[in-house]
Amino acid sequence: VLTLQLPPTLASRWLLPRLPRLRAALPDLDLRIATNWTDAPDFSRSDVDAIVAYGSGRWPGIVKVPLMRERLAPMCSPAMARRLKKLCDLAQAALLHPGPERREWKQWLAGARARGVSHASGQVFDTLDLALSAATRGQGVAIADTAMLAESLADGVLAMPFARAVPSGRGYYLTCRDARAADRLKDVQAWLLREIGA
Repeated sequence: VLTLQLPPTLASRWLLPRLPRLRAALPDLDLRIATNWTDAPDFSRSDVDAIVAYGSGRWPGIVKVPLMRERLAPMCSPAMARRLKKLCDLAQAALLHPGPERREWKQWLAGARARGVSHASGQVFDTLDLALSAATRGQGVAIADTAMLAESLADGVLAMPFARAVPSGRGYYLTCRDARAADRLKDVQAWLLREIGA
C-alpha cells in the first residue's frame, strides 16, 4: 500500500487517464491517491508516502526525483484557436489565470515576445483545473504545461493556438522522506518516468 499525493490538476488530467496502465504494470500495488497542491513538500504534517511537488526542486532534507520540466503554452477551445491567427490577437481574448500572481502569462508573453498584450487582464481562478475548464467552454485562453495536458490536446478537447512553449524554470518532482521511503517507491518512480518519457 502506497499513498501518493499530487496536485489536483496533475492527478485528474495526467494520472487519471493512465491509471489502467499503472494497474496493468504493477498489479500488486495498492495505490491510494490524495490531492493537494504544494510547492514545499512537508512530510512532518502528512502521512503520505510520496508527494509530487511543483517548483524549483530546492527542498533540503528530502529525496527528490525530477519528473517533468514545465513548458507553458496557451490553450483554448479548438473554435477559439482558429480565431487566434497572430500573437497580438490575444489582446482581444480573455486570458485565464491559474492564480492571482498571473506569473504564467507574464512569463509566456515575455518568452514568446508578444507585443501589445497585457498579462494583467483576464479572469483569475484559484486552480488551474478551473481555468482549463473555462477554456474548454470557450471562455478564454488558459496557460498550462504541454506535457501535463498531452491527452487533452491529442483528443481535441483543448488546442494550442500557437506552437510556442516557454520553459518556466519550474517542474514536478517526486519527493519522499528518505532513502528507505525511496526504495519502497522505486517501481512507481520507474513507471512514472517511463510514462513521462513515452
